[in-house]
Amino acid sequence: MKTVYFVVPDDLSAPTGGNIYDLRVRAGLESLGWTVSFDPPPAGALVLVDGIVASCVEAQRFRTVVLLHMPLGVPSSAAAVITTSRWCRRHVLATQGLDPQRVHVAVPGVDPAVPATPSEAGARLLCVGVVARHKGHDVLVEALAKVADLEWDCMCIGSLNREPEFVERLLRQTREHGKGGGPEGLGGGRSMAERITFAGPRRGADLDACYADA
Repeated sequence: MKTVYFVVPDDLSAPTGGNIYDLRVRAGLESLGWTVSFDPPPAGALVLVDGIVASCVEAQRFRTVVLLHMPLGVPSSAAAVITTSRWCRRHVLATQGLDPQRVHVAVPGVDPAVPATPSEAGARLLCVGVVARHKGHDVLVEALAKVADLEWDCMCIGSLNREPEFVERLLRQTREHGKGGGPEGLGGGRSMAERITFAGPRRGADLDACYADA
């Protein structure tokens, strides 16, 4: 039986896109007859490593395949690289000088869902992702401030614990926009802080309901 050792971030239970992708990869490999182990790999083993922790793996000791969700650095000795988008593959090839034959794409799939009933005005907005600098929630707040005269509500779903200082600054940014607020009475007379909700993580049926309501 073929065995691959999977090196992933510490908490696979967190409802992030990267974790869901990793778990689906594990399930897919097992369905093809592979044994997927999270134990420390022995020298010479085939190791699939999440790109977030790739720098912690001594790639030269293993046959290492890097699973790259974001265009991070890749150990030059990696046997192969799997990116989750064609853009990421192009970026890695352009910036890191890797052999194109070693860099592959496995685009994330989706589960079928019942089509949502749209709101008449398209005013229910949803942003899903960990609340952290690289996700750009501060840019989102600035963009929404420019259309504060329109009727909308925005729910942001994702962990608030990854970068607490950024979250604190983001909440302050949202409150400060509420003070200036634009012309009196626009946007239903509500402040930005009332219209943008940071709801924390959701998963399963709760997350499905949020998508359906958007």
